[in-house]
Amino acid sequence: MNQDANKQAAAKEAAAYVTEGMAVGLGSGSTVFHLIEELAKNDAVRTTIRAAASSEETAEWAAAAGIATAPFDDFDELDISIDGADEVDAAYQMTKGGGGALLREKFVNDAAKHRITIIDETKRVSELGAYPLPIEIVPYAPKYTAAQIEALGSTARLRYNDTDVDSGSVPYVTDNGNYILDCAFTEPIKDPAKLDEKLQQTLGVVETGLFINRIDTLIIGTSAGVQTETAARTR
Repeated sequence: MNQDANKQAAAKEAAAYVTEGMAVGLGSGSTVFHLIEELAKNDAVRTTIRAAASSEETAEWAAAAGIATAPFDDFDELDISIDGADEVDAAYQMTKGGGGALLREKFVNDAAKHRITIIDETKRVSELGAYPLPIEIVPYAPKYTAAQIEALGSTARLRYNDTDVDSGSVPYVTDNGNYILDCAFTEPIKDPAKLDEKLQQTLGVVETGLFINRIDTLIIGTSAGVQTETAARTR
C-alpha cells in the first residue's frame, strides 16, 4: 500500500468517529482532504454536522463536499477535532504546520472534547526534529526573530511562496497575515515541551508547530493496515 492509500485508510477510520449533529473541527492538509471525502459519503452525517475549518483551503474543501462550516467563534466547544501531523513521536507529541495553518489548527484542537490525529506510517518517529519545525511569526522583524530562534540550535529559514528561498520571491503569508519560519534543529528534539516554552517566550513568535499533549487518539495508516492508539489526556 502506498503513502496516499495509507492516508486514505486512516481518514476512513477517523470518519467513523463522526456522528450526526456533531460540531467538528477540521484540520488541514492532504489527509484531511481524504477525511472530508469520507464524510461526504454519509449523507446523514454530511448534512447535519457543522465544522470549524482550520484554514481557508479546508473551508473550500468542506463547502465543495456539502459540509456546512461556521466561524470558529460560533462554537463554544467542538465535539471532535481531526487533523494530520508532520511528525508524531513515541510520547504522542507532534509537530504541525507544514501547510502553514498551525495557529488555527491549535485553536481547533484546543476546543475539542476528543482530539484525533491521523497520519500515515512515515510520520511516526521516535523523536521529533527530522522535519523542520514551522513557527508562525509576525512580519515586522523576521530576521531578528529568526536570529533568536537560531540561538536555540536551529537554522531558521523564512518560507517563501516557491521552493527557492534565494530567489527573492514574496514570503509565504498565512491566513492570519503572518510569516512562517521553517526551523531545522541540529539535534533531535528530546524535550518538546521545554523547547516550546522557550520558543513561546521569543519576541516575534506568534505560535509554534509543537503540539504538546494534544492527542487523544492516534490513527496510523500502515502497509499492514490501520493502527489505532490511545494517548492519555493531560489537560
